[in-house]
Amino acid sequence: ELALAPSSCRVVQRLLEVVGGPGRDELARALGPRTVELYESPHGNHVLTKLVEVMPSASLRPVIEKIEQRGYLTVAKHQFGCRVLERLIEHSTEREMSRLNDGFVASAEQLCRHPYGNFVVQHLLEHGAGHRGAEIVQRLLPTIPQLATHRVASHVVQAALTYASDEGQRTIVA
Repeated sequence: ELALAPSSCRVVQRLLEVVGGPGRDELARALGPRTVELYESPHGNHVLTKLVEVMPSASLRPVIEKIEQRGYLTVAKHQFGCRVLERLIEHSTEREMSRLNDGFVASAEQLCRHPYGNFVVQHLLEHGAGHRGAEIVQRLLPTIPQLATHRVASHVVQAALTYASDEGQRTIVA
């Protein structure tokens, strides 16, 4: 309950920062099963993102599994869930995130038009493995002109131009 309340969620975040070893691991084990409840909360999502930032990525499997069970699109399109996915993309390995990343790439066009989902695609372009950026560019290529004029998707096109390989940038411009 502390992780969901406005003031005490900051205390839990601080605990995650300062408590190391077994104490932090125990706290993470207690929070992991509540992943969905935490990411849906305006306060709990900050605790979950802090957990992702401070824990070794290998220990985040329970969080990733809860997100996979909930559905990558549901979480990516959620006002706070997208923030958790951004942190996971930053702090987890491609191997740990491969199933989620496969989904984000497969749904890149849909997500890039979404007010929250677009941030997940932008983050994957910036922080994901190089081949993910190339896959996203290929997926978006047929609709790049339309996406470039879309209020939300245009930010993804800008990110693609910024973070894609030289070849990917040339492909977009061609």
